[in-house]
Amino acid sequence: MPSYWLDADVLIRAKNEYYAFEFGETFWQFLEQKGAEGIVASCRAVYDELQKKEDELKAWATQQQGNGFFWEPDEQVQATYGRIGDYVAANYRPEFSAPFLAGADAWVIAQATVHGGAVVTIEKPAPDSHRPKIPDIARRFDVQTADPFAVLRTLGFHF
Repeated sequence: MPSYWLDADVLIRAKNEYYAFEFGETFWQFLEQKGAEGIVASCRAVYDELQKKEDELKAWATQQQGNGFFWEPDEQVQATYGRIGDYVAANYRPEFSAPFLAGADAWVIAQATVHGGAVVTIEKPAPDSHRPKIPDIARRFDVQTADPFAVLRTLGFHF
């Protein structure tokens, strides 16, 4: 089972800021390698988010979909997503819970809850926020979160 589950924003920001495809090819190859080794993965909902924009990230994600990088939710993941949804709906106002639940964040947390591993996210905990944040919801479901740069160091990424 994967040790790390990538949030969509990790991939989007990598493409837009740190590891643009024109100079960050090593980064994307590293993710592919770690995906093939079963160390890094993401969920189908992240894949769906990445398909919304016609760009290099969409093309990369499409290639990885065929390689098993983006996991489909099994019955346990779907049930866990339901529990996460119930918690978020009960603890956050609808104008903040609905966008969270409409995106991939709860699905990534559900995958990590069921299959183990940490959710890799750029978000920081904000327990007093009116908006649900990945680290806070993950903590509620006993899932660890990790900073993408710390994960890259742990996995030995280098140019």
